[in-house]
Amino acid sequence: MGNLLFSAKGAIGRNQFWTGLLIIAGISLAISAVQVFVIQNFMVSGLVGLLAGIVLIWMAAAVFSKRFHDAGMSGWLAAAVIFAFPVVTGILGVVLGPLLGASAAAPLTDPSDIAAVIASAQSQAKTGFPATVAATVIWTGLIGLIVGLLPSKPAPALAHP
Repeated sequence: MGNLLFSAKGAIGRNQFWTGLLIIAGISLAISAVQVFVIQNFMVSGLVGLLAGIVLIWMAAAVFSKRFHDAGMSGWLAAAVIFAFPVVTGILGVVLGPLLGASAAAPLTDPSDIAAVIASAQSQAKTGFPATVAATVIWTGLIGLIVGLLPSKPAPALAHP
């Protein structure tokens, strides 16, 4: 499992790719839920998100680059997938948020009141969590289908003396 999630060397087929992708998505959603519903300290939540994000990016780079290698493509294409993730899920979150119950933030009476700003952000994170889940699931499914369905490049034939 460590080689699947932490090493970009080699190639993986469709089944291993889907296994890795679902593990990454599951970990991402679990960490998001802990940040939103368990951790009460805004700074600690941000630190957890930052550290987990670094690990998840590494894992995604490993899984995607190996799948691209299997398809005979450059593993660097994983960077495009990783950079597209926040853009696509952000757009999906904005579109799906109101449909899934996220409410608009109430105007702050005193924007210099840091406690009120943090409380508002935490409230928004809670009401927007269903949209976060939906956006992550949609992105995982779409990119999984696109990259997962890439045909495997046949292994080179061994030279016979």
